[in-house]
Amino acid sequence: MLADGLLRCPDCAGPLSRWGHVARRFVRTSTEVVEKIRLRRTICPLTDDSGCGRTHVLLPAFLLGRRLDVVEVIWSALRACVDGLGWRRLAALVGRPASTVLGWVGRARVRAGLIRDRFAWLEHLLVAADGDDMARVAPTGSGLGDAVAQIGVCLAALRRARPVALAAMSVARTVAVLSGGWLLGTRALRPVLPGLST
Repeated sequence: MLADGLLRCPDCAGPLSRWGHVARRFVRTSTEVVEKIRLRRTICPLTDDSGCGRTHVLLPAFLLGRRLDVVEVIWSALRACVDGLGWRRLAALVGRPASTVLGWVGRARVRAGLIRDRFAWLEHLLVAADGDDMARVAPTGSGLGDAVAQIGVCLAALRRARPVALAAMSVARTVAVLSGGWLLGTRALRPVLPGLST
C-alpha cells in the first residue's frame, strides 16, 4: 500500500513515502516469546500542493503503540476484566506480570470515554454510509464496560458494511487498526479521514 501511494498522512491526508526504519523493538508474543522487529518509517513529503513534512512509524496490526505485548494478549485481558475477572486471575489468564496487566486495565479505564466516543463515531460513519441507524448500547455500569460494548457494536456494523474487510483479521487486530494503534496510548485517538488508510 505504501509503494502504491495508498497510505495517507494522519495529519494532513497527504501521500506517505518511505523514510527508512526505526530502531528494532522488542515484541512479546502470546506464547511469551520475545522477538525483535523493525518498523517502517514514512514521511509526508512537502510539495507545492500538499504534505506537512512529518514522519510517521507504521505499526503492524498486531501491535499497539509503545506496548511490548501483541494486541491479542492485551485485548483478551481487557475483555476478561469487563467480564468480571480480578487482577490476579487476569494476570494468570494472559501469563503476564500483574503490574503489566494492571497498567493495561488502568490505562483503558482512564481512556474509556475517549475509546467509547471514537468507536461510536466510527459506527456512525459506517451506518450513515449505508443509510442505517446506530445501534443502542445498554449501559454496563462501568466506563470500560461501555467502551468495550461500543467497540463490539462498531465491529458488528463494520462486519455488516464490509464483510470482506474482517474476514482475515482477528477482533483484537481490527480494534488496534481502528484505534490507529493508540488504544492504550497517551496520544489522542485521531479521527479517521474519509479515504484514509489506517
